[in-house]
Amino acid sequence: MEIQSYVDVLLLTGSVLAVLMTFFLWTNPLKLQSNIVLGCITFSWGFTVFIFVVQSKEFYISYPHLFGISSVLCILFFPFLYIYVKSYMYGSVSKKEIVLHMLPVIIFCLLIAPFYLQKSDTKIEHFQNGLPYFASIVLKINVIIIIVQGILYSSLSIRLLHQFQFERKLNDSQNAVVLRIKQFVIVNILLWAIGASGVLLEEIGLETKYLDFFYIYYFGLTLLILSLGYFALKKPSLLRGMEFFNSQSVMNKVVTVASDKETVVNYLESEKPYLKRDLTLQDLSNGCGIPKYRVSEVFNSILGKSFSEVINEYRVNEAILMIQDSKHQRYTLTHIAEKAGFNSRASFYRIFKNITDKTPSEYEQIAPS
Repeated sequence: MEIQSYVDVLLLTGSVLAVLMTFFLWTNPLKLQSNIVLGCITFSWGFTVFIFVVQSKEFYISYPHLFGISSVLCILFFPFLYIYVKSYMYGSVSKKEIVLHMLPVIIFCLLIAPFYLQKSDTKIEHFQNGLPYFASIVLKINVIIIIVQGILYSSLSIRLLHQFQFERKLNDSQNAVVLRIKQFVIVNILLWAIGASGVLLEEIGLETKYLDFFYIYYFGLTLLILSLGYFALKKPSLLRGMEFFNSQSVMNKVVTVASDKETVVNYLESEKPYLKRDLTLQDLSNGCGIPKYRVSEVFNSILGKSFSEVINEYRVNEAILMIQDSKHQRYTLTHIAEKAGFNSRASFYRIFKNITDKTPSEYEQIAPS
């Protein structure tokens, strides 16, 4: 068996795997739009690889209605790629936008319809004597569209991924997912470049018998299909879309913030750092051993108050305990204010009044001894 025959077997294996991948993605219980679109991509790849291996004049004479279908599927590659990337990152793409991206395919089908709708005998006659002029022109225009799509949709996909990273503060696992999708896009760009090179060389009559760009393209496409199958089995979480990793990030964040809250509250109640009159958020961060931004998040997101509001509440509670304690009755309110961490008598009275609706003097009169 010649080397080409071994390659053909590998290509056919890849096309079969692509069909299985398509079935798996379309029947996935999650029913994510990104998986449906990826299934469309794998089906398009699998079918075009199969046609590439078996195509010949004899094949199309036996199955005339299969001619040109791979041209329709090829014009779907890059629109599907962009829709997949966008739906994976953002959850979904509107039906209106999908239809907009499908316009080139719709126009191509309308233009080539007079040829496709012919009877089998008429098509076979064309295969033997040459395609009609209009069909040849439409197919050449289709090739140009595919080349332009490669440039346009590759740029849009890469730009969308960069924009997603710029808009959101991603953790390591989310950045890793974006990197995987970016690698997927880049591989498609490389394959497109190889296929486009083959087309251009064929058009100007420079193709060589030693280097078949189309075989390299479809071989690379098959390897990409095999890689997708591997990742689908090895890392099925990658098929859950970016929302899954977003929710995982949120869950981890909730656990972290809850733990931080416990640490901060325990430190405040046991060490009483608020008694220090010039206490800062950085001092509290250093004492708790938690980064400053996370301490701030505990106050703002969990406790729903600012750093100064929480500290002042602790200071007022401390002052109340001192007023109620008989051993402090010989001290003035100004002394108690200083001991509780207030910078001045004025701020002590103002904050005490705001929190308890009473001045320190009023509270002192009714406080239990």
